[in-house]
Amino acid sequence: MMKRLTFLVLLCTAVSIALPAQDAHLTRMAQGVAGLRKAKTEARNRLVAEWSASQMPKVTLLDNLGTSAGEARGKGCNPFMVNQVVTYVHNRQNTGMVSKGDYFNSTEKDVHYSAIEKTVQPRQTVTYSLTGHIGHQQFMFVAYDPKAKLTFRVGGKLATDRGNGVAFVDLGAVSRQDAIAITVTNDTDKAQSFVILNHNPQRR
Repeated sequence: MMKRLTFLVLLCTAVSIALPAQDAHLTRMAQGVAGLRKAKTEARNRLVAEWSASQMPKVTLLDNLGTSAGEARGKGCNPFMVNQVVTYVHNRQNTGMVSKGDYFNSTEKDVHYSAIEKTVQPRQTVTYSLTGHIGHQQFMFVAYDPKAKLTFRVGGKLATDRGNGVAFVDLGAVSRQDAIAITVTNDTDKAQSFVILNHNPQRR
């Protein structure tokens, strides 16, 4: 009996070691976004300064996510104002866009973190697809309303609830040609805003 228990303990330990750790900077980004709930301009400015500090990894807007039927747009949408925050951070970290034809892209060379804010209509599901990502992909979601009934999935994997309206998905390794499907379902009778955060190491 003792040998069997020892074997089970060792097996559980091996499994826990095999599981990849949640990316620390991605977690900090999610905490920063959550801090913007009902925030004033000063809080957003502080986050811009924090994310664009010289020692911080570069971040870009996950603009290549595209749009989806079921999104809500217009006044009152995207209350976090994360898209504006990331735009300011990107401009501080880089020389800016070269031409009007350029756009933000989560596959920008040597930029491993990206974020975007979306709003889903009541009782709707939005679906997105990402390609060009390489390596071990991790995603975090932050709902503006921490009590909102939102379901997040990446590549068919259900996001794990981290509390306070934050959810996490470890997708594992992907290749450049793989299409990463992201779906968000809103099970409430009002539009719900959320932020998608991604860590894309751009290498296997």
